[in-house]
Amino acid sequence: MGLLSNILAAFWVLALLVVPAVFIYNIGKRNNKHPLNKGKKLLPTISGLLAICVVLIVVAGGIAGLISSENLRTAQGSNEQNKIDTLSSPDHIATNDQTSSSTDNNFTSSQTNTIKQNLPSISSIVLTSENPPPDENAVEVHVIDVGQGDSILIKSGELAMLIDAGETKSGEIVTNYLKNIGVSKLEYLIGTHPHEDHIGGLSSIIQTFGVKTIIMPKVVSTTKTFDELLDLIKEKGLKVTSPIVGQEYTLDKATFKILAPAKKYKDINDNSVVIRLSHGENDFLFTGDIGKKTEKDILNETKDLDAEVLKVAHHGSKSSTSSNFLKTVNPKYAAICVGENNQYGHPDPETIKRIESVGASTYRTDLNGSIVFKSDGSNITVTTTKQPTESSNGAPQNKILPQANNGSGSTPGETCYIGNKNSKKLHRPTCYTLPLKQNQINIKSIEEAKKLGYKPCKNCFKGGW
Repeated sequence: MGLLSNILAAFWVLALLVVPAVFIYNIGKRNNKHPLNKGKKLLPTISGLLAICVVLIVVAGGIAGLISSENLRTAQGSNEQNKIDTLSSPDHIATNDQTSSSTDNNFTSSQTNTIKQNLPSISSIVLTSENPPPDENAVEVHVIDVGQGDSILIKSGELAMLIDAGETKSGEIVTNYLKNIGVSKLEYLIGTHPHEDHIGGLSSIIQTFGVKTIIMPKVVSTTKTFDELLDLIKEKGLKVTSPIVGQEYTLDKATFKILAPAKKYKDINDNSVVIRLSHGENDFLFTGDIGKKTEKDILNETKDLDAEVLKVAHHGSKSSTSSNFLKTVNPKYAAICVGENNQYGHPDPETIKRIESVGASTYRTDLNGSIVFKSDGSNITVTTTKQPTESSNGAPQNKILPQANNGSGSTPGETCYIGNKNSKKLHRPTCYTLPLKQNQINIKSIEEAKKLGYKPCKNCFKGGW
């Protein structure tokens, strides 16, 4: 475009010089006074040059007009596409007002407002989905039912961490559980100690999810499961962080502190990583498989040990959860990870009695399925995934609690399932696709749901009814 402009300028200068010359020549010719009139042969030459100049100017002007018009349309189309791309991006939608004020001046305010109005807002998108907006200030602790083993997921805002993943065969169960509630990466992965019922499923987790920090105690095991786990960690370019008593970590709105192990013990169980998670006024204590020796050391070295929720150590074994430890922790809720009709007789009746003596409500994965504790910083609500049945070891019965604040006015123990009034889908209380509160209905049984014309949620009932 710069070269073309120079050529056009040269033509215009030439035209300005030639035209006056011809004009003066013609006047001189009439008066027979102009010196150029003597040969009477210059006029055709000048006239020819003038005609050529005019033709070139017209042609060049036409070409320049076409090129300029096409470039203008291209530039405008590019600017509009960039703006639409910008307005459609999630970052722009989140800061719509700020971005619109800094857009290109070719867009008037009315044009920008028109584009804004044609784009769906985040709130409108969420309201048309079955997924309720996440509570950014809440912390959820999922005690996942993996049979005879431990696996606990903690969610705080958009961040998540996992403590253990059950046996090797449980890896797929935990992986699917995490995917179903929208977990795609883990800030922390804790392997409390190298026993297969705790670290067996960790390989599946590391293969599937991005993991930032892996915390494991400095304990050696000769099992194939442990060796394969270490090989995978090395293969992924990850490192193992050793627990340091007193060190604190942050998980969005929550924090957790390492309480054990403070030293090495002969028993691998006693070397379990113990953490205390805090969220507002609520605390959670996760104890791995520690025994009474480690409990005693924690009591001697830790000032703040009280917790609203206690993950009972070693599946409720009688070698753990001493009376002194329970009295100091003074939990309101006790969660036991245990397999149904397991060969070890867990949980031991004596342990259950000790838990009852401090007034804690007991939840067990063999009776209640997966257990979810939800903290708002002040209160804790509990939901479970299945109705408890009579236990062979005489353990106390527990009731399924409805989802917190579902607006139904129902009393605890009344609700087993939650239906979506609009889609006629039946959900378990812990489903991550629960409908909005105003669309919920409490349903006591699958039989009742069938009579009402409800269909099973694919996430809650993998194989249908």
